[in-house]
Amino acid sequence: MPSHYYRELYQRLQSLSQGTESVDDYFKEIKLVVIRAYIEEDMEVTMARFMNCLDHDITHIMELHH
Repeated sequence: MPSHYYRELYQRLQSLSQGTESVDDYFKEIKLVVIRAYIEEDMEVTMARFMNCLDHDITHIMELHH
């Protein structure tokens, strides 16, 4: 694969947010980009990335239950 492909995947990963997607679809998209870019990171790092870009209302609810 050309180097720009991986650069674009890294940029996409850095800019991902839940937006109007369901939580499940958003998490699947993160995992897909991580796999495609051959990024090896701890699940805790992936979860932190996931939590940081969740819809604020959902994040607030999760913090109340944590």
